Amino acid sequence: MPAAGLSLSVGPPDATTFCRWLSPRDAHNRCVLDLHRLLGASQAAAALPARLDAIEGLARWVIAGPRPPLVDTEPVGAPAPIVRLGVLGRALERVPEWRAALADLLGAVMAETSALRLFADVGLPNDRGFLGEASDRLSRRLLPAPPNPLDLADLLARCFRGAKEAGWLDALVRYTK
Repeated sequence: MPAAGLSLSVGPPDATTFCRWLSPRDAHNRCVLDLHRLLGASQAAAALPARLDAIEGLARWVIAGPRPPLVDTEPVGAPAPIVRLGVLGRALERVPEWRAALADLLGAVMAETSALRLFADVGLPNDRGFLGEASDRLSRRLLPAPPNPLDLADLLARCFRGAKEAGWLDALVRYTK
């Protein structure tokens, strides 16, 4: 016999069952339904732009998604992104197919993209002088560079759209066990 609430079925659950697992008090919680849709759409075999969109969608859900469900296992007063991150973790524990699919998706993206600009500021010094360098920097500031799908720094900028959105990461240490 499986433990109470566990499923013997193969494959991801339907949205209603998923909501009951993660939000027993609200079987139609929008936050959990959105997560079901996002996890169900994540495919490592998709084209790179679709995979990047899937990662961005999950990150945006964690950062600025709908109000998370009331869950007894979450610490009182935790910021909403931390609660949503906990819901994502419980969902991935509960549905091994989605856990494997997300791992494959992240692995495929890491294999096809570069993290160089994410971890280092690369460039060669030039001898153009002050005015040349100033005009180059001004033009880069006013005219944004086109997005580069092979650059993880661009993906991170798509996920965290400002410094305020990353502020909850500081609180993460206080609310993790």
